[in-house]
Amino acid sequence: MDSSGRTANDIGTVASYMCLDTGESLPDEIGPGENVSGSLILDVTDSSGTLVYAPLFDSEGWEWSL
Repeated sequence: MDSSGRTANDIGTVASYMCLDTGESLPDEIGPGENVSGSLILDVTDSSGTLVYAPLFDSEGWEWSL
């Protein structure tokens, strides 16, 4: 949600997918208790608000304050 209360749902843009080389991104699936490393690029337009990443088939997610 940005500073004006607007929710952006499409933050995984083509541009964000093109930023990382093969093998730099997080795996598509992360199992319970599994440790992984990688990068995640989300294309957001605002520099303040709350960023919530909740993958479609995942009951968990992450939240960051911008």
